[in-house]
Amino acid sequence: MKDTHFLYSIATLAIGSIIAIFVGLATGSLPTSIQREVPAVLATIPAKKDCDCCNEMTAEEVGASRERITSLKKQRLAYQKASELIQQYGLKEGLRRIKEFAPEIAEHLEHFTEKDIVVEKH
Repeated sequence: MKDTHFLYSIATLAIGSIIAIFVGLATGSLPTSIQREVPAVLATIPAKKDCDCCNEMTAEEVGASRERITSLKKQRLAYQKASELIQQYGLKEGLRRIKEFAPEIAEHLEHFTEKDIVVEKH
C-alpha cells in the first residue's frame, strides 16, 4: 500500500513538471537557450582582417603548395607501408621488400639499423 502511494506521488510530480515546462514554453517565459560567457582565451584572438592581402596566393604558390602536400602524403604512405612490412616480416626480410618499392626509404632505415646493430654488439 505504501509503495503504491509512493509511485503515485512520483508520477504526479513528473506530470506536473512536464506540464510546467510546456506552459513555460508556450507562454515564452521559459528560456530556450543559455547564453554562455566567452572564455578569456577566445576573447584575445584578433579578429580576421578585412583586407585580402593575407589571403591572396598566386597560381604558382597554390601549385607549389599542392605539390608539396601531395609529396608529403606519398612519403607518409610509403613510410607507413614500410613500417607494416617490417612488423609483418621482421627487420631483414622487411628491408628487402622495402627496397623493391622505395629504395631511398630502405637506405635510410638501413642506416639506422646499422647503428643499432653496432650498439648491440658492444
